[in-house]
Amino acid sequence: MKPLVLLLTLMLSTSVSAQTLQCPPDTVYSALDFLEVDNNFEEPIVTGVGTLVSDIEYLDKSCADTSIILNIRYTLSDLNDNPIAACTHCVKAINATFDDIIYPADVIIENGKLSDTVIDSTGVPNLYINSFNLFFEYQDLIINTPNAYKIIRTWTALNWCTGELDEHLQIINLRSQLNLDFGEFLAYDCANNDSLIIRDVRVVSDLPNINIDQGNCIESTMGFAALLNCVAELNNIPDNSHLVLDINYGEDEVLNGVSTLDLVISQRHILGQSIITDRCKLIAADANGDGSITALDLFIIRRLILGVIEEFPQSGSWQFFKLVSNETNNSINEIQELKFSKEDFPLNYTEIIGVKIGDVNGSR
Repeated sequence: MKPLVLLLTLMLSTSVSAQTLQCPPDTVYSALDFLEVDNNFEEPIVTGVGTLVSDIEYLDKSCADTSIILNIRYTLSDLNDNPIAACTHCVKAINATFDDIIYPADVIIENGKLSDTVIDSTGVPNLYINSFNLFFEYQDLIINTPNAYKIIRTWTALNWCTGELDEHLQIINLRSQLNLDFGEFLAYDCANNDSLIIRDVRVVSDLPNINIDQGNCIESTMGFAALLNCVAELNNIPDNSHLVLDINYGEDEVLNGVSTLDLVISQRHILGQSIITDRCKLIAADANGDGSITALDLFIIRRLILGVIEEFPQSGSWQFFKLVSNETNNSINEIQELKFSKEDFPLNYTEIIGVKIGDVNGSR
């Protein structure tokens, strides 16, 4: 029986000694490489059968020589959950420097509009959201001519730890294929981004009994911003009033793009079967301009299609609005009335969009 006892002892000893744990060597990453690894670090080497668990100690060293330190402690247990071995893998991420920044390249946009120049379209620095110690802001200087915009975008990087700044100029050329004359202004069809040349425009006040002197601003300026700035210089605008762009676009047939399909889309919206969420489509379906879509709007559009009436009774064939920037997500996605207060001037630019009333599906 004695040899048998020795044999069992030998087998147990061999089984335990075969269960080993070896951590990978300590690792140092750049900040960008660390994020690209996405916590998929090299795994330890385990020999034998057992249970491996890990515990991560996070040390914020963002303003030391490293951004962060991760101490990943691995523990190997046998099948009875008894700890057998342990080791620690240290992972360091080194702070990024200004030399690590790749700024977005200059951009040329053919026949586009200002809403095409948001950073989602024109690019951001490579470390814009992938850095522990570098933070970015940008500011646009917009120079407009009748047929083009040149945007000088200044990117500023701040090293949070040292307070140092780094700047880079990105040039965005926004070109139009239209050649405008004095007295002509460029707007955009909200449904399909077509260009609309506006030749009939006035600047008025939203308060009664206030006459606005336009001088020769219409004949001597190009672009809506230049027109409004010119008029604002000529007039002392009361603090409680606004300059208002009064646009008449009479170069399109009232039924252009309007069909029974638009009635179907509006009806499905009213019945709750397919809700319209697009702001421009909601305006297009609001034939009487009361701010809501009802059976009365369907009635007006139907009478227009049948030829019973020749125009929209409470609104023109086109309605125009200004695009404004949403500072929360750096996108231009909100439309407002064509009103401008004294505090708005001088305008760097303003982009005007038009909505064809009745053309709900944008088929124009």
